[in-house]
Amino acid sequence: MAPNMTVSLAVIPSTFSMDDEVTLGVTATSHAPGPITLMTYNAILNVYFAQRAGRYTHTNVETGELCKVQTKKCTKRVPYNRAQGGSDDQYFLTLLPEQAVEIREPFFAAKLRDKLVSGKKYRLGVKKDFAQVGHRWKGTREEVMAPEGKFAGLCKASGKPIIFQVEAVEFEVIGKDKATGEDGSS
Repeated sequence: MAPNMTVSLAVIPSTFSMDDEVTLGVTATSHAPGPITLMTYNAILNVYFAQRAGRYTHTNVETGELCKVQTKKCTKRVPYNRAQGGSDDQYFLTLLPEQAVEIREPFFAAKLRDKLVSGKKYRLGVKKDFAQVGHRWKGTREEVMAPEGKFAGLCKASGKPIIFQVEAVEFEVIGKDKATGEDGSS
């Protein structure tokens, strides 16, 4: 049975203008009895990639309309490298029991003037198929990963994917948009 995991989203700050620096935070807490290591490359815990690949939903609260926010098409990649210090080292994340880990990256959607409109509220969620982590192992990064300098593909996962629920969060775009000169406040 897959361990239980809690994942939450935060847009920081939750009210902003298009000229503000805005961050997307994803917080994960494992409820497994011991440490687990996750391969986050395709998961929403890889906040940068997940935004570029369109793993999140952006819904206009007033109209219910989905805003298509994707900045990159996904292409095939070379096999994963499980070696410490290797090309995929950054995608291996160890979660200790009941200790929250937050990953933050710039919130790309905050700069997409053609997608989001000043004066509107939006709901950020996770697409259903991406509310999971497929590759996970019991143990820490040091126990799971191959020694530095030794290429190693992904070993067999410690079980089924971890599937989690993620509550959508709301954010609001406000204020004067310098690009258009329009005031989006009501």
